[in-house]
Amino acid sequence: MSKKKLKPEEFTDLIMDDSVLELLVPRLIAIMTPIMEELLKKMVAELKTSLTNHIETMNAESTERTTALITARVQPLEINCKSMQSRLEDLERHSRLSNLVFHGIPPLLPNAGADVDTPDHTSQSETEHAIIANITQLCRDRLNLDIMTSDISTAHRLRSSNKNNYNPLIVSFTNRRARNDVFRAKKMLGKSSSASSGHQQLNTRIYINEHLTPQSAHIYAEARKKVKDKILVSTWTYEGRVYVHESTSADVHPLKILYWTNSTSLLHMLRTIPCLSTPDYQCWCDA
Repeated sequence: MSKKKLKPEEFTDLIMDDSVLELLVPRLIAIMTPIMEELLKKMVAELKTSLTNHIETMNAESTERTTALITARVQPLEINCKSMQSRLEDLERHSRLSNLVFHGIPPLLPNAGADVDTPDHTSQSETEHAIIANITQLCRDRLNLDIMTSDISTAHRLRSSNKNNYNPLIVSFTNRRARNDVFRAKKMLGKSSSASSGHQQLNTRIYINEHLTPQSAHIYAEARKKVKDKILVSTWTYEGRVYVHESTSADVHPLKILYWTNSTSLLHMLRTIPCLSTPDYQCWCDA
């Protein structure tokens, strides 16, 4: 027996019947609830992904803007800092140009009338006058220079942690000519194995260095290590700056080293900088 088709108005009336709704609603809820939950989960996941991407994009843009702002502020400060360090280094170097440091000279005690033959002896009675007299006599006897006491303004001993050697003497000259004459003549000290400066013969080596700034002293020490390891040919100082030779070729001019913060950066620089033949080339070797 075929079912009778309901007319639209009859179907509407049937749905509005309370007894029919009581049967229909639970079934509709049971069918639609999983569908709606699935739709809501999908919408929430899409919204979460969209919000996460948006937040990450905003954070990245904010971080990039902040980094760019900080970099823009820091870079000029770094440049100014390096410039100030360079100026301070030049000022300190210039203030030391009239000085020389003498190593290996024993104290001359004015009361004893003779020098002290033990390096670990620390004399409280060695006067500045005695030191100056000691230096001028060394210049006459060993360097063949007529250096007068008037050529020296001040002289004193530096502190040293090496008890096996005499504390070095720092001597400040009144004129650059006398200072340069002494520094040029220092090679004559190597002609004799014993030191004689109006004193008894001593088996201590006397040598003279420029009064370098701590930075230049560090550079010079590192450069000497490279010479010892036969990586560099030679190194020396002139007017408080350090120079190195990487080749014995006459075509390669010496290189002036101003900064050297890494022991390997100099070697990289020597191999990569194409203008090493420029005599006045100034180089910064930063790590």
